[in-house]
Amino acid sequence: MNNQTSHNIDIITIDERAGKGLWDTSANIVQTTINAGILEENLKAYIISIGTILNNLSNEIHDYNLDEVQVSLQVGASGSISLIGSVSANISGGISLKFKKRTS
Repeated sequence: MNNQTSHNIDIITIDERAGKGLWDTSANIVQTTINAGILEENLKAYIISIGTILNNLSNEIHDYNLDEVQVSLQVGASGSISLIGSVSANISGGISLKFKKRTS
C-alpha cells in the first residue's frame, strides 16, 4: 500500500456482508469508510488488467476505428472493485473510467 495515501474515503455502496448482489432490490445500501490506500491499490490493479485487455484488441473494425472505451466500476464496502455489466435504469456506477487511444 502506498504510505502517502493513508486518509479515508466515505462511500455509499451495497452491504457485502448481507450476501446480496448489486441487482437484488432488497440489498442494504450502506455508507462506510474505506482506506484510500486500499482503494488506490485495487483500482491500480484493475486498470492494469483492463489495459492488458485493451492492448490485445484491434483498434480497427471494417471502416471504423476504436477511439475510446468506457467502463463503469462498482466500489465495494471493503474497497473491492467490480466491473458493472448490464445496468438497469436505477443503477449507476461508482467510478467511470474512459480510455482514449493515444495518437502518435
